[in-house]
Amino acid sequence: MAEGKILTGAGLRGQVAGKTALSTVGKSGAGLTYRGYDV
Repeated sequence: MAEGKILTGAGLRGQVAGKTALSTVGKSGAGLTYRGYDV
């Protein structure tokens, strides 16, 4: 069996989870907005 590479410190920092015209998550100054309103 082939041995896998051990990943250390792997995470999602800097990765985009999703992008829509309706909402933003984690933008500076707001946690979650939907159509311009804080949720």
